[in-house]
Amino acid sequence: MDTAANAFVIREYGSAQVNYTSHTGLVVEFVKHVRIKILNKEGYNHANFTIPLYKSGNEREVVTDIKGASYHLQGDKVVETEMTKANIFNENSSENISLTKAAIPQVQEGTIIEYRYKTESPFIFNLNTWEFQEEIPKIYSEYVTRIPEICHYKSNLKGGFPIKDRKTENYNTSLRSEIGDILGTKTTYIMENIPAFHSEDYMTSSKNFRSILFFELGRYSVPMGPTKDFSLTWENVREKLIADESFGGQVKRKGALKEFIEPVLQGANNDITKASRLYAYFQKRIKWNNKHSIYAKNIKEALEKEQAIVPTLISDWSMHCVMLS
Repeated sequence: MDTAANAFVIREYGSAQVNYTSHTGLVVEFVKHVRIKILNKEGYNHANFTIPLYKSGNEREVVTDIKGASYHLQGDKVVETEMTKANIFNENSSENISLTKAAIPQVQEGTIIEYRYKTESPFIFNLNTWEFQEEIPKIYSEYVTRIPEICHYKSNLKGGFPIKDRKTENYNTSLRSEIGDILGTKTTYIMENIPAFHSEDYMTSSKNFRSILFFELGRYSVPMGPTKDFSLTWENVREKLIADESFGGQVKRKGALKEFIEPVLQGANNDITKASRLYAYFQKRIKWNNKHSIYAKNIKEALEKEQAIVPTLISDWSMHCVMLS
């Protein structure tokens, strides 16, 4: 359907399931399985894929299984080339994100590539998103979630293409509590004939416009046990950020930025003027250090080195400094 496509997804399947183990507690098990047809040389890069893995303290997401292969015709024979450990490597993207990168070998025009991987995460707040729409078209995309009743997630589909089919049914969680079996809900989301997404000039993050399914953990409650609420409202978000030492804790150090911001704010008589001046000040002084985070270890050190913060967060810093002033 898309004559300009360099590759397209024949079929992809994903699943995310919240499980419980005695040694790790609640975990999210995620599986992704994809088949892609490479049409020309410009599509070769789609034979490479990256798995982002979150880590915090001693806990981290891990890849528990990964496989990949390429298939192409040699005469009337299908030649399969499997991915090996030499095609897989790891790197750190930031303090909290590591990347597992893989490259499927022996790709040529007309090749079909296939890969499958499985991850396990102790961070149940991070139920994996599913990107129905990406930069190449897709014929069929399916995502399945299996969530026990002790977890309550909000789902949110962004983008302009609706789910074609959504089915909900019960499934056996194999979990028991003091008051009986714990039930679970299996939900299947299907989308077909998804066009490629094309970025435009001056567009903000493409994730704001592509058809992507997001999940937000509202709370989990163990029968006859504890209940934990997560961010249900913007007020909850504010409270948690202010309570975090690497966010709110930095703002509370009122004397840390005085030497920098007092000259900038001299003569400013309202918050709008203060914020505007500080925004311009940070634009000139701060460069991105290529790390993705909303948290900081030492904001004074960031200003002294003139390199630490993501530009899109400058407005937040401006308002924090207004608070300090």
